[in-house]
Amino acid sequence: MRDLLVVDDWIDADTCRRLMDDGDALSPTSSGRTFHGGRHYVPNTTDDWHALIDGSQAWQELEARLTSPDFLSWIVGELDRDGTDADLTPTRVYGGRRVTLERLLRGNDRLEATGAVHKLARRIHQAQLGLRRRATYHWHRVVRRRTVVELLCDYSRATDGYGRVVHRDSDMRRYVFLLYLNALDEGATGGDLDVFRPTEGLDRSPAWPDEGQCVLEDSVRPAQGRLVVFRNAHDSYHGVATMAGHGTVRHFVYGGFTQLGGTNPHMEGSAGSIPTEFHLYA
Repeated sequence: MRDLLVVDDWIDADTCRRLMDDGDALSPTSSGRTFHGGRHYVPNTTDDWHALIDGSQAWQELEARLTSPDFLSWIVGELDRDGTDADLTPTRVYGGRRVTLERLLRGNDRLEATGAVHKLARRIHQAQLGLRRRATYHWHRVVRRRTVVELLCDYSRATDGYGRVVHRDSDMRRYVFLLYLNALDEGATGGDLDVFRPTEGLDRSPAWPDEGQCVLEDSVRPAQGRLVVFRNAHDSYHGVATMAGHGTVRHFVYGGFTQLGGTNPHMEGSAGSIPTEFHLYA
């Protein structure tokens, strides 16, 4: 993959342990959502995420570091070799907005018992955020000549059964990072970040390539405090082999600086699209 950055010890071992301990204490995997065959995730726009931030100094400090404009500037400085990302500017549209809705629904027994009300409230909320997202994007493009991105991220814990087929990330992701909080078991299989390149002679890059359309180029092993960052382009192929035989949970933070409208210029050359799942954060 082009534009791949791996930084060891981006956070220290003690901080990793505090993040994992506080994560398990404040947001147990018995609550929340699971997807990708064995990945429990806590998005940064939810009440569960804010419980982590409110209850843990380690999580407060990590969030401040990730949302700092300096973090995005550092990434762009390291990986933007052609200057196309110089206009990226962080903003907040989704962050903190879902919490009010969640607390209203959770705190009202009458609403809690009415599934239809939950669905309607969430759909209205998603529609409002979608309008605000597009308005924010176009205002900044027209008035400031800037492209706004928002950091949408989650705290994830993955167990046996978790894996990802080869793919690139969704269309609106500009930069993607993984921050690993621990190493995996020796002798077990799966869980590494596998990096692929397209085969020679491929005119356009499919969003979800078949095995014969890409070649394994590298594998990045989860390690305590290891940060992996890459620019999401039409051929930024990666995947995770299915975890098997692990007694250790894979703790990590996944994040993407996500463009709030328009077209990602790095998707030129893609033979297909992957819609960005804004509803996961709304």
